[in-house]
Amino acid sequence: MKKLQNRLWAKLLAGFLLIVFAFSALAAGLAGAMLAASGVYDDGGTAKIDTLFADISPSLDAAMSDALRYYRLYRSHSETPDAYDPQWEEPYLHRFAPENSNFYFAVYDAQGTLVFSGGAGETLKNGKTDFAASRYRCQQSTVFDVQTDRRAVSKRVIIEGDENFWNYINEQYLREDTSGFRYEIVEETERGITADVSYDEFRIELYTLVGYVRENMTADDSLRQEYQLLSWAVSHRVLLIVLAALGVVGMLAMFVFLMYAAGHAAGYEGIHLNWFDRIPLDVLTLLYLLPLLFGVRLLNLISFPSDTGSMLVLQAALVAAYLICGLSLLLSYASTLASRIKAGTWYQNTVIWRVLTFLWRVLCRLGRTVRYLCRNLPLYWRSALVWAGLCFIELIFIMITGCTGSFFVWWLIGRVLLTAPLILAVINMKKLRDGGEKLASGALTSQIDTSRMFWEFKRHAENLNSIADGMQKAVEQQMRSERLKTELITNVSHDIKTPLTSIVSYVDLLKKEKMPSDAAQQYLDVLDRQSARLKKLTEDLVEASKASTGNLSCTLEPTDVNVLLGQVMGEYEGKLEAGQLEPIVLEDPSSPKILADGRLLWRVFDNLLSNICKYAMPGTRVYLSSAVENGKVVICFKNISRSALNISADELMERFVRGDSSRNTEGSGLGLSIAQSLTSLQQGTFALSVDGDLFKASVTFDALS
Repeated sequence: MKKLQNRLWAKLLAGFLLIVFAFSALAAGLAGAMLAASGVYDDGGTAKIDTLFADISPSLDAAMSDALRYYRLYRSHSETPDAYDPQWEEPYLHRFAPENSNFYFAVYDAQGTLVFSGGAGETLKNGKTDFAASRYRCQQSTVFDVQTDRRAVSKRVIIEGDENFWNYINEQYLREDTSGFRYEIVEETERGITADVSYDEFRIELYTLVGYVRENMTADDSLRQEYQLLSWAVSHRVLLIVLAALGVVGMLAMFVFLMYAAGHAAGYEGIHLNWFDRIPLDVLTLLYLLPLLFGVRLLNLISFPSDTGSMLVLQAALVAAYLICGLSLLLSYASTLASRIKAGTWYQNTVIWRVLTFLWRVLCRLGRTVRYLCRNLPLYWRSALVWAGLCFIELIFIMITGCTGSFFVWWLIGRVLLTAPLILAVINMKKLRDGGEKLASGALTSQIDTSRMFWEFKRHAENLNSIADGMQKAVEQQMRSERLKTELITNVSHDIKTPLTSIVSYVDLLKKEKMPSDAAQQYLDVLDRQSARLKKLTEDLVEASKASTGNLSCTLEPTDVNVLLGQVMGEYEGKLEAGQLEPIVLEDPSSPKILADGRLLWRVFDNLLSNICKYAMPGTRVYLSSAVENGKVVICFKNISRSALNISADELMERFVRGDSSRNTEGSGLGLSIAQSLTSLQQGTFALSVDGDLFKASVTFDALS
């Protein structure tokens, strides 16, 4: 199946078989349903062939229509015997001749008297059909009316009252024995309405047209073709059900295969959309509907005479061709729709979606513009409203006091002249407000443009600019002090490192020599321990300085958090056991990965576990966990403190601050500060929380997808 889904020939063959199965199911299903509705399956079938044929034969219906038209033309020509031309009857005589048609008919009046006939039946009398003894296979009848004794009527009527007049007019329009009613009102007086009316009056007679199909069908016409087809269907009625079922099963199987293979092509992995699949879906739908609707309309407009079997075959061929083309179009449409659904672009690749997306962007942009105007125009609008209100009050006062027109003109000129400086003042106030907001937000380098400002506005703007300069200088001074402090720590640490290295080296040499007494050995141990502590403190100072200033090299690469936790736990397993601490590691099963520097992240984990070993209460559990929350990877370290934590989490992260206020344990108070700086250097977040004696450290990074 996977090999066939990529083959074009397999798809074409499946489409062809689907059309064949569909036609088989449609034809057999319709024939079977028609036979079942007629009770053919109940009585064995043959007893109802003639009755069923009279009910469903389109050729018999066409013959009845031609016979009715023949009789009406006959009456029309008979009304003018002097101008009678027999040539009009030749097509109908040829149409119903026994060698051309198996149909003959008779017309009876309301009393049942034969008034007209056409064609020739099986039983003849004096060369004409003997309808009293006629033998036929089936018949069909219809009642129709004929207008006779037509005469033109013209008269003048006088009707009292408007309502009675219009009721009379409506009654004349509704009469079935008149036509062409017209009226003209002559005059309207107190006696009533006088009008001239004219119409054609006639008498309606009812006739019955009875059509017959000859028992012995000798003519090769459409009636014979249809009767033979119906006889075959009745004889093979069980086979029709089997064919319909097999057609439905085969059609469904081919359709499922085509939908499964949609979007697959040789030489491509996964779903591949070709140029046809990239046409907008709604445009493609319209292009498909147009030929389908046009074909239906064309079939309705085309009519053929059905007096021969060849015409019936031609009609069937046209319908079959339309169905094949329509089904092919529907299959290709279903295939491209399935490909688009599989690729997830069926609704995005539409003109409607693009128009709606464009309108949404326009609305969003309009909304942003409105919000911008609302944020930036209130000062202008308030000033304009206040000024307009003051001018309106003055105008009312002028109207009340009855000042002269010249005064009003001078007042209007003065207000127009005052409007210009007012607008300028409002603009200056807007600049001052924006400058103050920028300073408040920390943009110390921003300056207010004073080139077009005047008077106190300009002086105030210059003062704000001076404040910004002073604050910028203070910030630079603070940064310079921090840099000098960092440099001092680095230089002092470096200067201490040189003699400290000598001390550590000589202590190592002394440890190899034999001490003269136990007291001397104890002194040497103290010297060794304190020199190592001093060395660690110096290294921590240097590392804290580099981490806080960002002078450490940091290479971010994908790092498996669970693997790094396992490694650090392996490193500290002995120390935790020595401190009577039970480690509990809860790893996320998805093995989350982050962008981090493995060397620096190891240092963060090392500092946190070192603190746990120093300050955790013996006999308690230590929890290490990793979890993915809202696209973030959170690594947590939790333990119970040995001593009461009477200090906040923010203070614990400051330099030289230790949770052990008595300083009975070894440590520099720089571990958490270094861990926070290294985490920030890797674009992560470091957080502490203290709840009673519960100490929790969280390291958070963005998860890699």
